[in-house]
Amino acid sequence: LVLQYVTVTGCVSDYGGGVYNEGEQSVLNIENSSIKGNMCMLNGGGIYNNGGSVSIKDGTVMENRKYSSISSKSGLGFGIYCAGGKLNVEGDTVVTDNTAKKSGAYINGNIVLAGSTVIDITGKLQDSAKMGVTLWDGKEDVSGVITSGLAGNGSAENFFSDDVGFMLVQNSDGEAELIARNEVKINGVSGSFNDTS
Repeated sequence: LVLQYVTVTGCVSDYGGGVYNEGEQSVLNIENSSIKGNMCMLNGGGIYNNGGSVSIKDGTVMENRKYSSISSKSGLGFGIYCAGGKLNVEGDTVVTDNTAKKSGAYINGNIVLAGSTVIDITGKLQDSAKMGVTLWDGKEDVSGVITSGLAGNGSAENFFSDDVGFMLVQNSDGEAELIARNEVKINGVSGSFNDTS
């Protein structure tokens, strides 16, 4: 499926309110298009990718929502949920402002990377490109590298953590990495500490 110069909006589904992409042979290419204002009952308000390939160039995934109030992690990836497969981005790609309401407040859920999925940077990212990201291991948010190919094509400034318990840094390989705020790295070795101040 190729989406060029279009807007996908106003759609509702359990998974993948805007677009559902499943299977190794499934390819979704988004260029100069917007996935905006869609809703999911569970995961992937904008896009749900289950083992397929999603490529976004100069696209926006914004203001997608979970349909109902959530409890804990009963819904994830209100912008993009990747349950395996590939997510490729380049250019002026923006994935922000995808939220759900929890306990009267709104929480972010822009891109959720499940399993071993990372974001492949397939071309130069513009300075204005911005994406919120969470790594999910099936039980909780975790630390880890979130990109491949970022070095020379962008910086960690193109990304931010959707979970306030994590910060986003650029590691020694030039890739963006999520690190728990109570975790430190010295010469590539991770450890944790308790802030008692």
